[in-house]
Amino acid sequence: MQPIATIKKTKEIQEKYNVFTKKTYGQNFIIEPKVVEKIAQAAIKDPNELVFEIGPGIGALTQFLCQRSNQVIAFEIDDRFLAKENDKDYNALSVITKYRCDVKKVMDVSRHVFWPKPNVDSMVIQFTFHHKYHLENEDVFFKMVKACFTQRRKTIYNNFSAFVQNKEIALSILEKAGIEASTRGQQCTLDDFIRLYECGKEYYDC
Repeated sequence: MQPIATIKKTKEIQEKYNVFTKKTYGQNFIIEPKVVEKIAQAAIKDPNELVFEIGPGIGALTQFLCQRSNQVIAFEIDDRFLAKENDKDYNALSVITKYRCDVKKVMDVSRHVFWPKPNVDSMVIQFTFHHKYHLENEDVFFKMVKACFTQRRKTIYNNFSAFVQNKEIALSILEKAGIEASTRGQQCTLDDFIRLYECGKEYYDC
């Protein structure tokens, strides 16, 4: 089977299906099959593993993943789950991702293996699901985290107060968790949010 990750095949698929890149979205197609194959090798060790591919594009990596695994699911999702606290893209999804997964850098990928060529190099990140945390009610925890990012310009006190529906109780929980009321959600780590949940879970009515 001819690799999709070549300039010739990529252009062929674009023309056939009217699929084109949007530079404003940072969209680029990888055109080096050896790089794609290495990524697939690093990602899959067991052919019976269920593999999720995020942002499949035209299927350059999907093709190699399917050769190594019996179960591959490809889907699109916002890439902000990679962000760290204090990054402009850090949000509730970033926190929830860390709650569920360990994140590991696999390899750097040169900008020269993409078409059109982007202005920056890329990086392959591996997510490994873990069971480090066992909160009593994870659904409530996730709702609390999302609430703390409802209005990014407001302090965590303002957002958290709306979630608890009581300003005095919200302030008391924040103090107990060791979080300054003037802090913003994007400044808080996963551990901060876990403490916030544990210190006030009796007040959360979700």
